Amino acid sequence: MSTETISASRTVLIVDDDDLLRDVLCRLLRRLGYVVIDAKHAADAVRLLESSGDAIDAVVTDVYMPGMRGSELAEVVRTNRPETPVVFMSGYDEGDMVRNGIDTSSKFLKKPFTISELQMAMSSRAGVQVGLSVSDTGTGMDPKIAAKVFEPFFTTKGVGKGTGLGLATVYGIVQQAGGDIRLDTTPSIGTTFEMTFPLAIGQAPSEAVQAPPLEPARKSETILLVEDDSAVRSLGHRILSDRGYRVTSAASGSDAIHFFRAAKQPFDLLVADVVMPGMSGGELADRLTTLHPEIRILLISGYTDDEVLRRGIIENELPFLQKPFTPSQLADKVSEVLRTKRKETQRLKRMLRLA
Repeated sequence: MSTETISASRTVLIVDDDDLLRDVLCRLLRRLGYVVIDAKHAADAVRLLESSGDAIDAVVTDVYMPGMRGSELAEVVRTNRPETPVVFMSGYDEGDMVRNGIDTSSKFLKKPFTISELQMAMSSRAGVQVGLSVSDTGTGMDPKIAAKVFEPFFTTKGVGKGTGLGLATVYGIVQQAGGDIRLDTTPSIGTTFEMTFPLAIGQAPSEAVQAPPLEPARKSETILLVEDDSAVRSLGHRILSDRGYRVTSAASGSDAIHFFRAAKQPFDLLVADVVMPGMSGGELADRLTTLHPEIRILLISGYTDDEVLRRGIIENELPFLQKPFTPSQLADKVSEVLRTKRKETQRLKRMLRLA
């Protein structure tokens, strides 16, 4: 496994005539510690490259733009900065671009893509990885069980003794980080899990930031949990009830509105899946904030980061939790949202309508 290091501080040039996408990419990369500059047109990017000396470490450009195309910009970069990686991004397939005479020797990402995929593509040392392996000397697993260990809610434990979310959560975390996880198991000998990750290229914080301790749940706090998957709904209900909250569960947006209207007092928090049949979590949140402006919102989803971006959640900084999550992650996020003071109602409603 290579131990090659990558500079902690990187400057990225984002070029795209789509103002919204360009702005979102800039925001997300800055949160990860990158220095980001951007241009709407390739010609503007060329001027930035000429004036920046050696300051730009990677160029991320859309392929099809008015005037100068991204492929032409890539030629300028290859000629004058051969060591600088260029990443193409496009809603078209790579094959479509080849048929239209676009040189795809640069790295290519089809929209939508995850931030982890973009980070790997921007690395001038793509393929450099770090690994972690964990082994035991237990009983091992037969092939049928080994094939299912990463499936949510699969467990070999008895009823009430396991959630079946442990390895599913690990798998989700590894995938979100752009990594891979494999297992090697032999009955009566043991099991080894091996995880590999792209070497981090963002800027590491100089000091660990300690989050303030979360307050315990108040017994008076009420939560309306809306999830169309019965297993996830049951698990979430149990996790939050065990933390001392009073929880009402609903399988759909229409059921949730019925429970909301029938409640003797307004709920403190709505926890809702983003994508549900009939009424989405964002639409439900919009309806409930109309009825009770002080209700707090937490949206959850198993969709990728880019799907969530398209629905206006991360972009507008709505409270959000990615599935799969651990019991402590759900409880901590709920506590955090309940302690956060409500922004002005009109701003929240405007954001929710994008979801």
